[in-house]
Amino acid sequence: LLAFDEASQILKAVSQCEILYNLTWFGADGTARSANITANAPIEANHLKLYSLLAQTPNSTRYNDLKARYEAATGKDFSIHRAYLYDAAWVLAKTILETGSDDATRVAAALPSVCENHYGVTGWCRLDEYGDRAPPTYDIWYYAPGATASSVSALAGNYYPDTRVTN
Repeated sequence: LLAFDEASQILKAVSQCEILYNLTWFGADGTARSANITANAPIEANHLKLYSLLAQTPNSTRYNDLKARYEAATGKDFSIHRAYLYDAAWVLAKTILETGSDDATRVAAALPSVCENHYGVTGWCRLDEYGDRAPPTYDIWYYAPGATASSVSALAGNYYPDTRVTN
């Protein structure tokens, strides 16, 4: 299920279709730890479990310092998505400075080298063989009845892409 706030409506609708409602469901970062799902479709989420991947939040001084500064300045939550955008902006700025150019061809040619040597708030910014950011460790979340809430998002384990190991 690739969805955001509409996920709770989809889960409600799926509960009316036995074939779909009795499958194992998987989601992505938009369905992991969703307050909208636990508030609006708790029973359906518990039934489906809806296993979802979410990039693991770094536990580093660099990340935590930026998070604190961001939240103090904006009054908004700092998410892993914002951290990745922050690192992307720094890598782009650093590449422009190192090449002395804003020419897209020159910047693109230098980008892999800059990424290989840049450690950002989300960790190493290395690229994979396809030119995409090398994947981080992912947390695997699912939904279950809670002790004080009808549904909670719980950590099921982790996935380590470098070794392809799940725990």
